[in-house]
Amino acid sequence: MTETAVNTPAAPELSIYKQMVQDDISAVFFNLDELADYRNVGGKQMPVIQDDNRILDRSDLAAMGSGIGEGLIFVREEDFVRIPEPTELLPIDGKNWFIVSLINNKGVFEIRLSRTKRQPEHTPTNPMVGNYGD
Repeated sequence: MTETAVNTPAAPELSIYKQMVQDDISAVFFNLDELADYRNVGGKQMPVIQDDNRILDRSDLAAMGSGIGEGLIFVREEDFVRIPEPTELLPIDGKNWFIVSLINNKGVFEIRLSRTKRQPEHTPTNPMVGNYGD
């Protein structure tokens, strides 16, 4: 019996524009010399952009630094094995934060955090399982 080769379609290539966007995500937005800092998120070191200007319900305190209030971070989707869900606890640098909402924007997660658990905002769910960064 002879085997016949099966033609499998090649993975689609990204358009030039989409490839430029993906390259910019790492090279520009998550550049450790510019916007991002390494943080321990869910037990894994990863580049994180902390947005103090868009933190809700804060006074003059930097919510992420003081461990109170709310915070907003941006992380790359590729740094997670499993997409976390709203209401889950997400440890960041040894402090526990609850996920209020998670939006995936072209491979960048915008994660709104709160020090107190509350009802999640509407975001799509993801059935992937496993640890965040393993």
